[in-house]
Amino acid sequence: MDNNLTNAVIQKAPAIIFTTAFISLMTTEVSMVLAEMVSEYFQKRRDAAAAEAQAKGLAEGIAQGEERMGRKWAEWNSNRLEAEERGEDFDEPPPSSHGLNGTDDDKQSE
Repeated sequence: MDNNLTNAVIQKAPAIIFTTAFISLMTTEVSMVLAEMVSEYFQKRRDAAAAEAQAKGLAEGIAQGEERMGRKWAEWNSNRLEAEERGEDFDEPPPSSHGLNGTDDDKQSE
């Protein structure tokens, strides 16, 4: 009886080995495809977050530049009005955002 069991195992061994190898290969392939899909998903999320952060930073930078230029114009106009009240000539050129975007508060805009 043990001999029949041994012969049955030997006869079925190639099929069992083939089936096990096939299942292992399919499991590996499916795992790799799923890992790639998850990686792409997170990459898209990172890209979207980076684009959103860049847009927010750009908007904040533009707002800061506008605020700084508004402050420069207000100061220039205040100086102009004070000179006018004193009856003095006012020859200070108006501020310009050309090339500076209001970032250099210490320099006279050209």
